[in-house]
Amino acid sequence: CVVSADSGPAHLAAQLGVRTLTLFGPTDPVLWAPVGPGARTLAPPAHTPDMAWLDVDTVFSFLASQQWLR
Repeated sequence: CVVSADSGPAHLAAQLGVRTLTLFGPTDPVLWAPVGPGARTLAPPAHTPDMAWLDVDTVFSFLASQQWLR
């Protein structure tokens, strides 16, 4: 799987069918999320002013919930 910020590599991986987790900051994932069968996003709770909500444990928990870790 690919874990990436909202950037070109995330969009490319999603289009190629690779399981992709895209991490969002202030941009709107509804408008800018990668498209593909395995594309998932993590975005901040509403009105969160910084990226303090995003840490390694949050990402690993999400990956585990999707059964993407081996």
